[in-house]
Amino acid sequence: MGDSGVSRKVKKGQIVHLSQQATGFVYYVQEGLMKIGLANEKGQEILKDIVKTGDFFGELALLENEETRDMYAVAIEDSIVSFVQVANMKDRMSKDDVFRTDIMRLLGLRMKRAEDRMHSIIFKTAKERVLGFLQDLATDFGERSGDGLRMKNFLTHEDIAKIINTSRQTVSTTLSEFKKIGVIDYNSRYMKLYNHKITGQLSN
Repeated sequence: MGDSGVSRKVKKGQIVHLSQQATGFVYYVQEGLMKIGLANEKGQEILKDIVKTGDFFGELALLENEETRDMYAVAIEDSIVSFVQVANMKDRMSKDDVFRTDIMRLLGLRMKRAEDRMHSIIFKTAKERVLGFLQDLATDFGERSGDGLRMKNFLTHEDIAKIINTSRQTVSTTLSEFKKIGVIDYNSRYMKLYNHKITGQLSN
């Protein structure tokens, strides 16, 4: 999709305020890693998603132009993002059945993830939400390593708190507890989840 829009380099830590961009765009990560957030008029923030190379974000602009009104994206690492006009996306979807199916599947998965997250907030404890989030993160970004999954430790405790709707202190305390009992191991660069220990936690 990189050849269908204007590409921009986004340095690590740089914020792209989607509300300040021209309307009618969907964004494609050609290279890198981004976190997608949403802020309200009171300055309260949540993180909606983490996207990597090959992912789209702001895709609900295909359904309604108001979606990116209060959204922003932050580069977790140096990234390249393509700004693709909605009209071009819709034109390709009308001509390419495989591409249209892929985009509709993406929309469905994102909506299901949002619904699952809402159910998690309502019905699960903070500890369960942390564990569930780590499992999802390892599935999306981890690599098999012995008896677990190893991934880069690229999110702060505050980031995780904003994703699962709890406090930073709760996340820090829970991660420390998980490390102590051997569910995870981590340092400033990497995190590893141990499968058999996770199974034990879920059965408790």
